[in-house]
Amino acid sequence: MRLTTLVAALTLLLASPAAAQVTGVTADSSTPSAATGARTVYRIGLTVNAALSGTDTVRIALPGDAGAGAWQTGTLRDETRGVDVGTCVQPNAQLVSTCGLFSSQSVDAGDRLTATLRGITNPATPGNRSVAVSTTNEPQLVNSSVFNTVAGGSVSQPSLAISDPSAAAGAVTRYVVGFTVTGGLSGEANSRIAVTLPPGTGTDDWQTGTIRDVTRNVDVGSCARPAGGVSDCGFFSSGFVNAGDQLELTLRGLTNGTAGGKTVAVSTTTDLPTVTSTAATVLPGGTVTAPTVSIADPSPAAGALTRHVVRFSVSATGGLSGEAGSRIAVTLPAGTGTAGWQTGTIRDLTRNLDVGSCAIPIDGVSRCGFFSTGFVAPGDEVEVILRGLTNPAAGAKTVSVATTSDLPAVASTPFTVVAGGALTGVSVRFGLPSQVQLTTSPTGGLAGEIGSRIRLTFPAGTGFAGYANGTVRDLTRGVDVGTCGFPAALTVSCGLFSSAFVNGGDVLRVSFPLLAAPALPGPLTASTTSDLPEVGSGDTVVEPTPTPTVTATPTAEPTTVPTPVATFVPTPAPTPTATPNAEPTEGTVKVKRPGSSAYVELDAKQGIPLGSTVDTKRGAVKLRDATGGEAEFSQGIFKLSRAGGVTVLTLTEPLAPCKKASAAKKKAKSRKLWGDGKGAFRTQGKYSAATVRGTKWLVQDDCAGTLTKVTQGTVTVRDRAKTVVVRAGKSYRAKPRR
Repeated sequence: MRLTTLVAALTLLLASPAAAQVTGVTADSSTPSAATGARTVYRIGLTVNAALSGTDTVRIALPGDAGAGAWQTGTLRDETRGVDVGTCVQPNAQLVSTCGLFSSQSVDAGDRLTATLRGITNPATPGNRSVAVSTTNEPQLVNSSVFNTVAGGSVSQPSLAISDPSAAAGAVTRYVVGFTVTGGLSGEANSRIAVTLPPGTGTDDWQTGTIRDVTRNVDVGSCARPAGGVSDCGFFSSGFVNAGDQLELTLRGLTNGTAGGKTVAVSTTTDLPTVTSTAATVLPGGTVTAPTVSIADPSPAAGALTRHVVRFSVSATGGLSGEAGSRIAVTLPAGTGTAGWQTGTIRDLTRNLDVGSCAIPIDGVSRCGFFSTGFVAPGDEVEVILRGLTNPAAGAKTVSVATTSDLPAVASTPFTVVAGGALTGVSVRFGLPSQVQLTTSPTGGLAGEIGSRIRLTFPAGTGFAGYANGTVRDLTRGVDVGTCGFPAALTVSCGLFSSAFVNGGDVLRVSFPLLAAPALPGPLTASTTSDLPEVGSGDTVVEPTPTPTVTATPTAEPTTVPTPVATFVPTPAPTPTATPNAEPTEGTVKVKRPGSSAYVELDAKQGIPLGSTVDTKRGAVKLRDATGGEAEFSQGIFKLSRAGGVTVLTLTEPLAPCKKASAAKKKAKSRKLWGDGKGAFRTQGKYSAATVRGTKWLVQDDCAGTLTKVTQGTVTVRDRAKTVVVRAGKSYRAKPRR
């Protein structure tokens, strides 16, 4: 028995190989930094001689004096196959990180692996170090090659600039901090930069902070809003800084403290010692010059809708910028109204450039901010225009202006709000077309830029069946200046084109192609947003219907022509008439004339009869309206008609049903028409109509509604009972009723 047992034991011993172990273990901590105490990335290489799969792991023991408090992530990569196969967890209290495989991955015997551990803190003392590695199937720990931890350095003395845009005490500005690093930094290593600000520096207007690698000319990270006087700056995931690179930190939206010399202090997680910057000087602040205010354009009348034009110059330390979060505050006179507010702009008159915009006043103050790249240099002259304000009661008024660089508010020189006037010469005539005429008062100027309106209330019984938008013409200047929307009950509101205006004392005529006179004539009342009192017209005039004479025969007594009877004559339906003022401008334009079932190519000599359908999907056509205006239309199919003096283009391309999956494949899901030019044109979609006088616009129908998009000029969109003004760069969608 003893001999048998001994033989069996010897056989087992000879059959067992030496304990398996990984080979070729290497370690590197030099990127981004091998400095003592630096946050860095450990990269450990090894070759496995036993396959791994399932729940198998790789274990990595770090140097005992390293740190894992800044841990980021860890990955395990099979370099032989070029694929990530697992992840590594944060090292435990014994500084051992365990790397597990993804459920779908395995590692073959002989494969070369790399474990990358991000956010490891190097030991605090210089010297040679190594790591130890084992796997589930090769449990014997194997030490890596030696890597070296070196003594750390510090950043160069930082520079500090605070004068752009303003070095004034209490000003909102930017801090620009420049320095050169000794040790590298990276997002992968969770590197950080700390900037300690001067005591008393404010952060209420904080904007953003950025890290720029000046040596490589690239932004590599961002800075957080300061907390406890320190801004903590981190790196983008792929951002890095090489040892020796020059950096620039820009902290935007800081508020200067009191006057005097100021410094910041900088350290990094690689260059640990804090280094104080050279000093920058905070100067005593200035004020803007006494502002001037103009309200006369278009009207200085009490209660009138107008605009305030405020001008002033900033001080020698009063620079402003969008990057710094600078603002201008304009405090308006008590009683100023904002119900008609339109827009506000900041213009640098010295550089002749718009640099910002103003918000609707709240509690009597309009706060104006700058575009991201907008700025005002110290000493520049500035103009703030606030459009759509309603003047307060008559009397002498002032505004006050302050900026975030010139802090004390400065009152303007006085300006005068005068007593308002009223319209005169108001008259109405029903006919073909129906017309209202009126004269504005000396203080009754109007402007499209501020949203001026004309309000007309027609006599009871006026008929609006077949109503088409009215046209406002300034007879004094001989130019069309606006259009009228659809009526609300008996009241029609007319607006001006965005760049149009009416001077005080001008005579206006408002024309409507389709209005029915009331059975019992009565006065019309009119007012404007500058001439507020409702003024009645004189007697309503109704043009008579011409009665034909009866032709006399040789044997009959002459028939007396009856006296014309005062009655409203409805506008007849337009008959198809040739429009020779139509010509193709590119591609192929086809026309289907009224009563025809076939399209023919457009002949410029014959023109396009009203009532025709025009196909411009493969070309473009130039049309002239009744006043000589021209516009080019393309990319759509439309029916041509005319309402009053307006040329109407109605989209007619068949559309597929919106809710049926079995829609005919030949039908489009959307239809559109582009227009570009000047004149009296209206494009009619399924849910809205767009009326223009000079612009570039798109109208498009689809299941979501009718979209009107404007790239130049202004378009008036009629969406059922409301009228919407769409300006360049904007769009409006009229949605279908549900």
